[in-house]
Amino acid sequence: MPPVARTRWKIPSEPARQPWIGSGAFGLPHGLGFAAALTALGLPSSAIPLALLFFNVGVEIGQVLFIALVLAMLASWRVLEVRRPAWAEPMPIYATRIIAAFWFVGRLSALVAG
Repeated sequence: MPPVARTRWKIPSEPARQPWIGSGAFGLPHGLGFAAALTALGLPSSAIPLALLFFNVGVEIGQVLFIALVLAMLASWRVLEVRRPAWAEPMPIYATRIIAAFWFVGRLSALVAG
Protein backbone atom coordinates (compact mmCIF):
# COMPACT_ATOMS: atom_id res chain seq x y z
CA MET A 1 0.00 0.00 0.00
CA PRO A 2 1.41 3.46 -0.88
CA PRO A 3 2.32 5.87 1.88
CA VAL A 4 -0.55 8.03 3.09
CA ALA A 5 -0.18 11.82 3.07
CA ARG A 6 -0.52 13.25 6.53
CA THR A 7 -1.39 16.66 7.88
CA ARG A 8 0.97 18.49 10.18
CA TRP A 9 -0.83 16.81 13.10
CA LYS A 10 0.30 13.37 11.81
CA ILE A 11 -3.28 12.32 11.06
CA PRO A 12 -3.97 10.90 7.59
CA SER A 13 -6.00 13.40 5.58
CA GLU A 14 -9.37 12.41 4.13
CA PRO A 15 -8.26 12.85 0.49
CA ALA A 16 -5.25 10.62 1.19
CA ARG A 17 -7.47 7.90 2.64
CA GLN A 18 -10.11 8.09 -0.10
CA PRO A 19 -8.63 9.72 -3.24
CA TRP A 20 -11.57 8.57 -5.37
CA ILE A 21 -13.77 11.20 -3.69
CA GLY A 22 -11.62 14.06 -4.96
CA SER A 23 -11.23 12.48 -8.37
CA GLY A 24 -14.96 11.93 -8.70
CA ALA A 25 -15.83 15.41 -7.43
CA PHE A 26 -13.51 16.90 -10.03
CA GLY A 27 -14.06 14.51 -12.93
CA LEU A 28 -17.81 13.96 -12.85
CA PRO A 29 -18.86 17.59 -13.45
CA HIS A 30 -16.22 17.96 -16.16
CA GLY A 31 -17.36 14.79 -17.90
CA LEU A 32 -21.01 15.85 -17.71
CA GLY A 33 -20.12 19.28 -19.07
CA PHE A 34 -18.18 17.73 -21.94
CA ALA A 35 -21.08 15.37 -22.68
CA ALA A 36 -23.46 18.34 -22.73
CA ALA A 37 -21.13 20.16 -25.13
CA LEU A 38 -21.06 17.10 -27.42
CA THR A 39 -24.86 17.00 -27.36
CA ALA A 40 -25.01 20.71 -28.19
CA LEU A 41 -22.75 20.07 -31.19
CA GLY A 42 -25.30 17.60 -32.49
CA LEU A 43 -23.56 14.32 -31.67
CA PRO A 44 -26.12 11.53 -31.31
CA SER A 45 -26.70 10.29 -27.75
CA SER A 46 -25.58 6.79 -28.67
CA ALA A 47 -22.13 8.08 -29.74
CA ILE A 48 -21.41 10.12 -26.59
CA PRO A 49 -20.04 7.28 -24.39
CA LEU A 50 -17.54 6.25 -27.07
CA ALA A 51 -16.55 9.87 -27.69
CA LEU A 52 -15.98 10.40 -23.94
CA LEU A 53 -13.95 7.19 -23.71
CA PHE A 54 -11.64 8.13 -26.57
CA PHE A 55 -11.35 11.70 -25.30
CA ASN A 56 -10.23 10.43 -21.89
CA VAL A 57 -7.80 7.94 -23.45
CA GLY A 58 -6.35 10.77 -25.53
CA VAL A 59 -5.96 12.96 -22.43
CA GLU A 60 -4.15 10.16 -20.58
CA ILE A 61 -1.80 9.51 -23.51
CA GLY A 62 -1.07 13.24 -23.71
CA GLN A 63 -0.25 13.38 -20.00
CA VAL A 64 2.10 10.38 -20.24
CA LEU A 65 3.88 11.95 -23.24
CA PHE A 66 4.21 15.28 -21.42
CA ILE A 67 5.69 13.60 -18.33
CA ALA A 68 8.10 11.64 -20.56
CA LEU A 69 9.18 14.91 -22.21
CA VAL A 70 9.76 16.61 -18.86
CA LEU A 71 11.75 13.63 -17.53
CA ALA A 72 13.86 13.58 -20.70
CA MET A 73 14.56 17.31 -20.33
CA LEU A 74 15.56 16.90 -16.67
CA ALA A 75 17.83 13.98 -17.53
CA SER A 76 19.49 15.95 -20.32
CA TRP A 77 20.02 18.90 -17.99
CA ARG A 78 21.78 16.60 -15.53
CA VAL A 79 24.00 15.14 -18.25
CA LEU A 80 24.80 18.58 -19.66
CA GLU A 81 25.18 19.98 -16.12
CA VAL A 82 22.89 22.94 -16.79
CA ARG A 83 22.70 25.19 -13.74
CA ARG A 84 19.88 27.62 -13.05
CA PRO A 85 20.30 30.70 -10.89
CA ALA A 86 18.51 30.55 -7.54
CA TRP A 87 16.03 33.23 -8.55
CA ALA A 88 14.80 31.05 -11.43
CA GLU A 89 13.72 28.14 -9.20
CA PRO A 90 10.13 29.37 -8.53
CA MET A 91 9.52 30.59 -12.12
CA PRO A 92 7.56 27.51 -13.31
CA ILE A 93 5.20 27.90 -10.36
CA TYR A 94 4.66 31.59 -11.11
CA ALA A 95 4.11 30.86 -14.81
CA THR A 96 1.52 28.20 -13.99
CA ARG A 97 -0.33 30.55 -11.66
CA ILE A 98 -0.33 33.38 -14.21
CA ILE A 99 -1.74 31.11 -16.94
CA ALA A 100 -4.39 29.73 -14.56
CA ALA A 101 -5.40 33.25 -13.49
CA PHE A 102 -5.61 34.36 -17.13
CA TRP A 103 -7.89 31.43 -18.01
CA PHE A 104 -10.00 31.97 -14.89
CA VAL A 105 -10.55 35.68 -15.58
CA GLY A 106 -11.31 34.99 -19.24
CA ARG A 107 -13.88 32.32 -18.44
CA LEU A 108 -15.40 34.33 -15.61
CA SER A 109 -15.80 37.40 -17.82
CA ALA A 110 -17.42 35.23 -20.54
CA LEU A 111 -19.78 33.79 -17.93
CA VAL A 112 -20.73 37.23 -16.60
CA ALA A 113 -21.11 38.72 -20.08
CA GLY A 114 -23.01 35.74 -21.50
